[in-house]
Amino acid sequence: MRKQGYKFYYFHNPDISFADAYQDFVECRGYLRVGGGVALPGFIPWTETYQRPVYAQYPQYGLVGAVLIAIISPKAERGVRSNKMRRCMGTRGYVRYAIPEKTFDEINEGEEAKILIVQAKLATGPKPQDEVVEDD
Repeated sequence: MRKQGYKFYYFHNPDISFADAYQDFVECRGYLRVGGGVALPGFIPWTETYQRPVYAQYPQYGLVGAVLIAIISPKAERGVRSNKMRRCMGTRGYVRYAIPEKTFDEINEGEEAKILIVQAKLATGPKPQDEVVEDD
């Protein structure tokens, strides 16, 4: 579990209140949201009914590339999310403690309001007995 601590962890800061921890998580988790691009409409003639032709969507790198991206993409996205949270919470004085992957998934998936409450309670609860996850 400690080897995976850089991947699966929770934050703790004994010097902060629940309300402050909650606000810290709200702000830091706000950086995790990814917005999509805005699709602008193309030219549409005024005088006639117009329907754009529908083209088949082929994967950019073929079938093998699509399979590889499907395998690699979730891990890369998790890494980006983890780095954003680590940087944001680390500057606020929080320390990371390693947890099993299953527990990490339980406290980071589901309804956002519940996630914020659970993580804020963990962050302000009793000091964990496990070792601190150090940055490499």
